[in-house]
Amino acid sequence: PDRKKSTLSRGPKTGVHFNLLPAPITYSKSEKTMSPYPALSLIPTGNPDHPRFVISKLPRLYWTGADWSPQLKDALLFADEQVAGKAAFELLSQSSKGSRKFRFVAPIEVEVRSDVVPDLLQLQIWLMKASRLYVDYKQAGLLNATALLSIDWTEMKEVEE
Repeated sequence: PDRKKSTLSRGPKTGVHFNLLPAPITYSKSEKTMSPYPALSLIPTGNPDHPRFVISKLPRLYWTGADWSPQLKDALLFADEQVAGKAAFELLSQSSKGSRKFRFVAPIEVEVRSDVVPDLLQLQIWLMKASRLYVDYKQAGLLNATALLSIDWTEMKEVEE
């Protein structure tokens, strides 16, 4: 089958920096009310030599790049997990455009043990490729809210102890 290929840009700064899979909080256990925001997932496809990813939402619909389709064969195919994550992040952002936005920042500490001073750029590139931030959204939490998380490794800097 003829599969579409992603043409999305990488990050707005120096490369891919959305290294996580965004997803919303979808219900409150006490009220069992559905959130108006879609719960999105990245579904791995392809094989180990050629991994590919598609964006999915319940009930099993696949993002085509323009709309949602029940057919996996119509899904927009991403060759890069970070680019797929960024696209999912953008879809979630669009679905909550009318809502007020609140931003919170939390530090992430990276401690490197080495006999030589690590190169900051090499460390950032490695972290962009290797790190993931996962959140268990099935836990009770925010009611009718979407929590969009991102890590911008390009903002990382060395601190003195």
